[in-house]
Amino acid sequence: NVQQVLEVVMDLVFEHVKADRGIMLLADDKTAELVPQVVRTRDEPDAKEPKEAEKIHASRTIINHVMASGEGVLSSNAMADKLFSKSKSVHDMGIRSALCVPIKSRRLDAKGGDEIVGVIYIDSSVKNYTYSADQLRLLNAIGLQAGMAIQNAKLYQQGLQAERLTAIGETTAALSHSIKNILQALRGGADVVEMGIKGNNLPQLTKGWRVVDRNMEKIYGL
Repeated sequence: NVQQVLEVVMDLVFEHVKADRGIMLLADDKTAELVPQVVRTRDEPDAKEPKEAEKIHASRTIINHVMASGEGVLSSNAMADKLFSKSKSVHDMGIRSALCVPIKSRRLDAKGGDEIVGVIYIDSSVKNYTYSADQLRLLNAIGLQAGMAIQNAKLYQQGLQAERLTAIGETTAALSHSIKNILQALRGGADVVEMGIKGNNLPQLTKGWRVVDRNMEKIYGL
């Protein structure tokens, strides 16, 4: 599923790119609002407990810029960068260097082309450490691969859902057919019972009741 794909992608990011924080956000299909899906921190060797994911926030200024431009951003010194220097989040989090790239995938509708479905964001607060252009290219490549993997996962889930709906339809049709047969037999048995009552004919009434009783057992079995 998509969540498993995102976890693997974040593993790759932390394996190949030095980062203190990493966040992957995907756009909600209905509202288009970016929603955090995976949050990761590099565990501090002296820390007794890992940081709580809920308290980790990326720079929305950088993320919004990437979503709007559709291009990856390398900020070697975010606090001094004129694009982001006025951002409160950049200064509050002490971001020294940051990378953010779009997650792109092919549109599945008639419009075609690419669409930005989310972003991968990582940053570092280490002094005198800056990300390089090569690391930006690597993260951009990971973002493109992530987009294809997410699309494949969604298509797979849609296929499973279609199979489930087909199975539900076939089951419903089979049940409907069985229920109609039983109801017809019950109606026939009830008619025989009614004729036996009207004619005061106990053998006929008994015969009709056996039909009704037999089909009631079929209902319980079904």
